Amino acid sequence: MQPNLASRYSKWMLRFVLLAAFFFLWHCSSLKELAVRQPEVSVMRVRLNSLSPHQLTLLLQLQVSNPNPIEIQLAGFDYRLMVNKRSVLAGKLEKRFSVPANGADTVEIPLGIPWRDLFALTREISRRDSAYYLLEGGLVFDLPVIGETRIPVRHRGTLPIPRIPRVAIESVKIDRLSVRGADLVLHLRVENENPFPLPIREMQYRVQLNGLELMQGTLAELQKISSRGTSRVVVPVHLNIVNLGNVISRTFTDNQPSLNYRINGQFFLFDSPDSGQGLPFEYRGNVTLVK
Repeated sequence: MQPNLASRYSKWMLRFVLLAAFFFLWHCSSLKELAVRQPEVSVMRVRLNSLSPHQLTLLLQLQVSNPNPIEIQLAGFDYRLMVNKRSVLAGKLEKRFSVPANGADTVEIPLGIPWRDLFALTREISRRDSAYYLLEGGLVFDLPVIGETRIPVRHRGTLPIPRIPRVAIESVKIDRLSVRGADLVLHLRVENENPFPLPIREMQYRVQLNGLELMQGTLAELQKISSRGTSRVVVPVHLNIVNLGNVISRTFTDNQPSLNYRINGQFFLFDSPDSGQGLPFEYRGNVTLVK
């Protein structure tokens, strides 16, 4: 190559390299300036979304504002839910979501709370209808140059505390009476005081009348009791003549005597382990013996 031609070629290459380096550095500087502008996240509301046999699901609604002139990507979300200063839910969700350039959009994140965890709060907060919760978490965005960036989220609110169903004996009817004893029919009432249905798998129970252990058993026909609803069940029981006499000897003073009863046991929800502990209950009252 001729000296003049080589010199011109070297100068041209030097100019090209310098120009490319300038554009590269300018481009990187612009991206860095862009990446520093993090998205803004605010909690719009947390509402009850759905009920299933296994859990109550809350829906967390977040508004995400993107101040950048390019689209950004949400990569995931981590969270922890505290109720009555007790951790009931924690985890991570991989949720891909695009937020438009210079725009805003709503992100909806479901949070499922198992029934057994909710009812555990009932034992801790026995006289309150609701409990305060604290939701802490963070949205992870995949931003240019910087990469993954976590934006913290914090929100306080109240949750309804589920109530264990009330159980009562409405009446005890003598269905058949003989020299060998009596066949009785117990009319049980199970009330759901909650503003949502309860998915009950079964109810194990014991019944006492006037201090005498009358019977024990399991009811698997309650299924789902509607919100603020009532389920009624008829339970047959046989008493031999000795037990019948013990039950009514002190109270059978007129045609419709009143009996003291005690009924206790456990409710098992659909998400309760077969060998696990259920939701204990115990109720007392008076009931009329009907012929």
